[in-house]
Amino acid sequence: MKKVAILPVYNEEKTVINVLNKLKQYVDIIIVVNDGSTDNSDFLIRKWMNKNESNYCIVMKKNKGMATALKEGFYLVCRLITEGIIDIDDLVLNIDADGQHDPKYIPKMVDYLFDNGYDMVLARRNLIHCGWYKRFGNLFLTYMARITSGFKFNDIECGYRLLKAKVIPKLVQYYTGKKYSCAQEIGIITAHLGFNISNDYLIHIPFYRNRGTTVKDGPVVLMYSLIALFRVKFGLKSTPLINCKK
Repeated sequence: MKKVAILPVYNEEKTVINVLNKLKQYVDIIIVVNDGSTDNSDFLIRKWMNKNESNYCIVMKKNKGMATALKEGFYLVCRLITEGIIDIDDLVLNIDADGQHDPKYIPKMVDYLFDNGYDMVLARRNLIHCGWYKRFGNLFLTYMARITSGFKFNDIECGYRLLKAKVIPKLVQYYTGKKYSCAQEIGIITAHLGFNISNDYLIHIPFYRNRGTTVKDGPVVLMYSLIALFRVKFGLKSTPLINCKK
């Protein structure tokens, strides 16, 4: 079984190499998506990639946001499946590049997923380092996700998630991936597609860093949540079904 990590990066020159070095201890393939970084991240990533083969780097010319960066990573996962590099029974991990997600949780999350027969494990953060406004915003968006998905999410906005590779080709058929819509879209789509999900695995985060989101992003996230719900309910696919059979 292979483990593939998708790592979106935007101006993370201070942390990205440390995260990559930790990640490579737990996964087989790392897909770095450089989301239009303007600092030294690109140089550092390329230098690291030259010393660590069997990994991939996608470079986006302009910053498009976390959701779009993940979409590029998902598409590459689909290509790796069709090319037989990875299998539908392998695992795909999403993790942040700023260091708040510790890769040490990966082995236990993998065991938790398989022991309970889950298709996706979305971590649940303690959020003790966050202000009341962040906690309130997270509770509100999580509540809205419960309504639109029909699943009892506890921390929908957490970006630390583990999925079986078979989920990705079906997910991307409905996934829009705009700005910071990723967490809501992934949760809503996978729930309505009938995948077995958990949002109970508790992790500790040493800090919380706002990725550039503002209050104005809230309505945008909710809008794309409703779009995701509408598309999956009415079967409005954006890409053809990808044949994942070898």
